Amino acid sequence: MRISLLVICIFFYSCKEKPSLFQSIDSRDSGIEFENFLQVKDTSNVLDNEFFYNGGGVAVGDLNNDGLQDVYFTGNQVDNKLYL
Repeated sequence: MRISLLVICIFFYSCKEKPSLFQSIDSRDSGIEFENFLQVKDTSNVLDNEFFYNGGGVAVGDLNNDGLQDVYFTGNQVDNKLYL
C-alpha cells in the first residue's frame, strides 16, 4: 500500500506545471517581425527536395558590442534579417 501511494504522489508531483524559461512577447512590443514563409510549388516541395523545410534558424549574440543581445534570423525563401 505504501509503495502505490508513493507512486501516486510522485506521479501527481511530476504533473505539476513547471515555470517556463521563456516568455512570449508580442511582435509589436519586441519590434521583431521576421517570418520564415515557405511557398510550396510543384517545382519546390519536400518530395523533390528533402531539405525543403531545413535551413531557417536563429542566432543571438552581442554583435556590435553595445551590451545588448542582437538577434539574427535566417530564412529559406526569404531574406535573412538582423535585429540590433
